[in-house]
Amino acid sequence: KVLAVNAFARALGLDGRVRGEHDRLETFGAAHREEYDLVVARALAPLPVLLEYASPLLKRGGQCLLAKANPEDEELAQGSRAAAICGFELMNIYEFDLPGGLGHRTVFDYREIKRPTIKLPRPAGQAKRRPLGTN
Repeated sequence: KVLAVNAFARALGLDGRVRGEHDRLETFGAAHREEYDLVVARALAPLPVLLEYASPLLKRGGQCLLAKANPEDEELAQGSRAAAICGFELMNIYEFDLPGGLGHRTVFDYREIKRPTIKLPRPAGQAKRRPLGTN
């Protein structure tokens, strides 16, 4: 997958601006703290986990776009609690149907407005084992 992402980036003339990396997000987040203006994710993890992964990577005021197919109410509630912990504010929600009957998507547009209330990233595996906002 990483090789494919890098090949697409080269083909689109995005070398130097987009690149795929093979690493754990917790490790990558610690090594690249506050380097990025934008984090985008699709089909990776529940909202609380995605927000936790994105937080260390983003510069203050950075944007996080998270695409979900059909998030349930409980995931949305947990995502809201995790966003507060991670310093995010939900700015917009975009909903649309994919062409050709390929399904529905909801894109959540978060902005980092303050520092997280806990030290991030947490140790590897913590985000998935004990997601923020689920207590």
